[in-house]
Amino acid sequence: MIASVAMLPGLAQAQQAVTLDEISVVSTSPVGAGGGNSSGALNLDQAAQIAPTVPLAPGSVRLRGSEQPLNKIPSTVETVTPRQIAIDRGTDNIIATFARSTPGVNVNDSQGNGNRVDLNYRGFTASPVQGVPQGLAVYQNGIRINEAFGDVVNFDLIPPQAIQRIDVVTGNPVFGLNAIGGAVNIQMKNGFTWQGTEISAWGGSDGRTAGYLEYGKVADNWSFYFTG
Repeated sequence: MIASVAMLPGLAQAQQAVTLDEISVVSTSPVGAGGGNSSGALNLDQAAQIAPTVPLAPGSVRLRGSEQPLNKIPSTVETVTPRQIAIDRGTDNIIATFARSTPGVNVNDSQGNGNRVDLNYRGFTASPVQGVPQGLAVYQNGIRINEAFGDVVNFDLIPPQAIQRIDVVTGNPVFGLNAIGGAVNIQMKNGFTWQGTEISAWGGSDGRTAGYLEYGKVADNWSFYFTG
């Protein structure tokens, strides 16, 4: 099948889905002695009788990527596992846990607010402050969360108790452009990876109190996770 596309100069290029005709797939296995053809060759009539018809769905089909093993990635990958996150619950600050568990990562509290910190990795920064040169791409479940204006990252908008694991990839080819110093990939919990109920509350000096509730459940092929 050959498809041709004509484009006129000065006009915007556009893509259009075309419904394709049905394609008949012919089996290449030879016919036995009872088929009447000892040479194994098929004529058109025999092929039409034994060949199944495979219809193609109209429109385009989107192919999804597959999982890539770590040993196939040409760069260093540092991981904060769920066990490390569960053990380090002293401050309930996931960025501080990330810094304590990953070599080359440090946190800078430039605004005097522990929830709005600068994350530095090998000289490159992901910061919530406008004007700071941003050199790290941060992803949440595969979605880039660097803001459109200034590429800043608001880590305080991510509930720390809902984080499953954190991976930092040193090479930018894995996650594309805008990842000069690497990419931070944050995987969140869901009902398939975390089940149960957990309630936590704590307090401190100067009237500081905090707490959270999380609940996860699996029902057949469905899952539910809530936190707040």
